[in-house]
Amino acid sequence: MTRIEAIERFISDSKRFKNTYFWNPPLSAKARRCEEKRNSWRYEDEEITLRVDITCTCNNYYFSKEAYIGGKRVTIREVKKLLT
Repeated sequence: MTRIEAIERFISDSKRFKNTYFWNPPLSAKARRCEEKRNSWRYEDEEITLRVDITCTCNNYYFSKEAYIGGKRVTIREVKKLLT
């Protein structure tokens, strides 16, 4: 995955998983772990680090994300500025 692809995916996943708390998770534990594995990812290079993490419990989805530029934690607004 290139840097631009990672930034675009980070932004699209942020929009996609924004309301995941209200989604219904899969019924089996195996399906929940597969869902977590399929949607969680991390990208690192010398300047930026992007992380998207999905966790499924029996009743809820949980979404968390982190973005660091130059070792400093930033918001999605600063990540979007990298595309311009």
